[in-house]
Amino acid sequence: MARSAKLSDADYQAARRRADMEDATEPRAAAGVSCSPSMLTLPLRSGVVVILATANVPGLRDVRDGEKLANVVVEGRGRALRWPDLDVDLSVPLLIAEALPIRSAASIGRRGGSVTSPAKAAAVRENGKKGGRPRKKSAA
Repeated sequence: MARSAKLSDADYQAARRRADMEDATEPRAAAGVSCSPSMLTLPLRSGVVVILATANVPGLRDVRDGEKLANVVVEGRGRALRWPDLDVDLSVPLLIAEALPIRSAASIGRRGGSVTSPAKAAAVRENGKKGGRPRKKSAA
């Protein structure tokens, strides 16, 4: 892999370590990616095979030309998929993140806080008897 003459050896080694860490922790496409008008089959280096409906893949939703879809290239050490005939490039980690319905911890906590229970209902009634939540003081 070529590197810029302006990059120091220490910077180059640090960049290589970051790239290796990303390769180990983020999903990367392996050989054997295939795409048809109905589905994208995406084998990952981890051994997992992800199959997505092309109707759910941005840039491929409305394409019905099987030859153009089949011409998919894995680029960037498995980081990206490219369809040169369609001028579509997709990031493998982002594609996987969008495909899996994983929620962030914040949204899970928010959902948990919105759950009602008899105890919460009783606390709300008691607070209401006291006049409810104090009004915010406006800046004058």
